[in-house]
Amino acid sequence: MLQIENGRRPRIGFWKCLFASKSQRIVWALEEMYKTRMKKVFGAQFQKEEKDMSYNCSNFKVKKIENFRIPISGLYESDDPDWYFSREDNDDGTTTFYKCETEISGEVDDGILTVNSIDCSGEGSGIILGEILEPTFVASEGELIVICVWEGGDSIEKLTVKDGCVSWEGVEL
Repeated sequence: MLQIENGRRPRIGFWKCLFASKSQRIVWALEEMYKTRMKKVFGAQFQKEEKDMSYNCSNFKVKKIENFRIPISGLYESDDPDWYFSREDNDDGTTTFYKCETEISGEVDDGILTVNSIDCSGEGSGIILGEILEPTFVASEGELIVICVWEGGDSIEKLTVKDGCVSWEGVEL
């Protein structure tokens, strides 16, 4: 299997994972490696050219969450420590990780969070979802299905994560 820096697989949509040729998967992996390397070499300048501003999720509705486990280390892999999640251990034995208006709760065992609930909407959600959570989901186990309404209702997308394959699909009303 192809690996990119930090031992993570490239972010490729679920259906692409299933039906893409090996050569196409190699091209996608090389593109991801190039982006990662350029961000490290040129830092914020490369990121600014790539993305002008954050586009936030105004509504994040979990449709299915089943045995969904993510590595906690993924919440702290941002190049900018300002985007690291804060941690709060609750009285009921669960742990909540939060940043801006995003919250992820569940049970922690040996560096793995078994997610009971997740909400990624509001301020900063575009960056958190695209640059922190989505790469973390690539290293996940289990299944998560979410409907995400982007800022102002411009678009509605279905996020499906199943055993590390992450896909986005447009939703028509």
